[in-house]
Amino acid sequence: MSGQHELYAIKRELLSIIDEIDSIAAGINKDFVGIGNEKCTSSLNKIANNYRNVKYKLDRIDTSKLSEQFAKK
Repeated sequence: MSGQHELYAIKRELLSIIDEIDSIAAGINKDFVGIGNEKCTSSLNKIANNYRNVKYKLDRIDTSKLSEQFAKK
C-alpha cells in the first residue's frame, strides 16, 4: 500500500470514528436527559474535537513532499 493510499485510509477511518462519537453523543443527549447527559455529551464532544484536530493536521500533509523512503512504507 502506498504512503498516500495509507494516509487516505487512516483519514477515512478517523472520519468514521468521529461520526460514531458524534452519533453516540447525540443519542446520550437525547435519551438520558437529566441524568448526567450534559457532562457525558460534553466529554464525548471534546474527544470528537480532538480527533477532528488530528484529521485536520493529516489533511494538511502534502504527500508530494514526503520522502521516497516514507512513501514506500
